[in-house]
Amino acid sequence: MLKSYFFILLALCSVGVFAQPHFSTLTFEEAAKKADKENKLVMLVITSEKCVQCNDVAEAGLVAAKKSIDSNCILIRQPRFPVELNVANSIYIVPKDFFGIIWFDAQLNILQILPSSSTMAYPYIQGIQRAIAEMRSNTGSFKELKHNYYNKVGDFVVIRKLVDKVLKIGFEPHPDLIDELTQKAPDDSATAITFLQYVLRCAPIVGSIAQKFVEKQKDNYMIAWYNMPLRERQVINSRITFKSINKAIEDKNLPFAYQVAAFRQNTFTTDKPEEGPKANMQLMLTYYKGVNDTVNYMRNVFSFYERYFMNIKPEDIRKEDSLAQIKLLKTAGSGIPPEIFAQIPDSIRIKLNKNAPVQGVQRNMIQFTPRGQFYANALNEGAWDVYTFSKNPAYLSKALLLAKRGLEFFESAELIDTYARLLYRTGNKVEAINWEEKAIKLRSTMRFSTAAYETVLNKMKQGEVNID
Repeated sequence: MLKSYFFILLALCSVGVFAQPHFSTLTFEEAAKKADKENKLVMLVITSEKCVQCNDVAEAGLVAAKKSIDSNCILIRQPRFPVELNVANSIYIVPKDFFGIIWFDAQLNILQILPSSSTMAYPYIQGIQRAIAEMRSNTGSFKELKHNYYNKVGDFVVIRKLVDKVLKIGFEPHPDLIDELTQKAPDDSATAITFLQYVLRCAPIVGSIAQKFVEKQKDNYMIAWYNMPLRERQVINSRITFKSINKAIEDKNLPFAYQVAAFRQNTFTTDKPEEGPKANMQLMLTYYKGVNDTVNYMRNVFSFYERYFMNIKPEDIRKEDSLAQIKLLKTAGSGIPPEIFAQIPDSIRIKLNKNAPVQGVQRNMIQFTPRGQFYANALNEGAWDVYTFSKNPAYLSKALLLAKRGLEFFESAELIDTYARLLYRTGNKVEAINWEEKAIKLRSTMRFSTAAYETVLNKMKQGEVNID
């Protein structure tokens, strides 16, 4: 299974066992008819075919948001993005492995998307609220705007309204649509700072007509770019990189991948000299993995992790995380429920010097993401990729070291499972079984399904060659 990124949420609230969301068995069209009759939305859950953990996380969040979902939506699910919505229409981009939520009205107009999953109710409730607001808006439906676009080719106002809608829904505008927008821009808009900012907020891909359009107007471009908040600029650069490298992978265009990697490297400032080359190497690994170029991937993966991850001292990161957690908890106030307080490590609890008085259920949520978990996730990704790409004993032994180092930063069920599989494949059956049992136990405490891990464990015990 795909090893994905998960972050800790230190929740100051009661902890309940995850139930199962109630999915309707209706077809897409039948759900739309029912939504029309009951004045509700169609809420389509796209499950991940590769990431079991992603689906578990989503189910937890859907249960948490059950009341709002039941009141406003007909809930259905599919294993992939609907084919009828993913035609090559040059309007929006859909990631190849899209999973998340799509909200529709009864006429099957797309109202809002959520391209991710969460154990929290808030993202789903917010998505419902935004979908309802979109349905009630007078800006024209998505279908209507697409119809106008195809029937009024070359109309700048129509293109702009369609791009507005795509962005509002949560999709990424297709590069061709952004290029067309800049090509059709009237003279009074083409040089305006606000229009240049608008184009930049569309995240035009590297080397596109739209990117060249904004950058050729050097003075106005600099004014437009640096008058945007730093965080927004960072997000735009990340979106540009994501869309561009996926384009390179789709086209299997190695020179373009190099161009995208160079762009990404140049987005980092000189105060962090290592971050640019690191991002460059990481992006090229993404490309090699995306096009299944195992030769180049294996040639570069270990040098990347040895340079940027294996020399980091886990104890230093754990100390920083400990101090950050103490500071965060001290700002949380009193009234931490005992069942939550008991889960905080002794070293943290002692330094807090408090007994967590019971004051009912706190609804205060504190998000805390240990840096150690980022390092562990990254090392897990590298180890897992090698495990899936190669059966070469030398490579697998190196991957085992990556997973082992990752466990020094943070122990997650996913990383433990990776480590166990690598142990098994490198001939250490007994230790592999012990670690896989540990992964199952940890995953069980998180109240997520352990079925996939139990299948692997049984195959290990039976001595099967192929445990995946």
